Amino acid sequence: SAVRAGGIGPFQDARAIFLPVVCMTLLMMLFSLWVSPKGDSEAKRVFDNQAARSVLELLTPGRFLVRGDKTSYRATYAQGVDRKAGVLKNIFITDTRYGDDKNPNRVLTVWADEGRIVTHADGINYLVLNHGRQYQGKPGDAGFTVLQFDQAEVRIDKRQNVARPPSVSSWPTAELLS
Repeated sequence: SAVRAGGIGPFQDARAIFLPVVCMTLLMMLFSLWVSPKGDSEAKRVFDNQAARSVLELLTPGRFLVRGDKTSYRATYAQGVDRKAGVLKNIFITDTRYGDDKNPNRVLTVWADEGRIVTHADGINYLVLNHGRQYQGKPGDAGFTVLQFDQAEVRIDKRQNVARPPSVSSWPTAELLS
């Protein structure tokens, strides 16, 4: 070949690429043995922390939290929030559903002394309310239903909690080598 005719032998070729190959190999080892496992454990920690967060963190005592779309909206108010105990104090919730004519066709209003968020086995969050009243009806109609309750559950989410990515099993390199 032309390279050999120029006086460069096969070992000189190997020496020329030896250092870049060793550097790339060490870099790949670093990523495989340290960076990727560290990233996996950090991602798991972030997902676990996010799963532990709840609607309680979105509520600011004394302010309304309003969420909704074209078909419905919900306004939630809590006079006080004890984040450590996971308890809301003096709660007001109104849930309005709209019909095709863009007018409210159902309004549900709930007042309660306190409430606590729980997640059922199906992955849906509920607000368990204690000692309250519920008013339900269509605006403009005289036929509102009034209920008094000791305990009631209000569904918070429209859908189940978003599942996190599948968990990744990882072991420290020292454990793998043994």
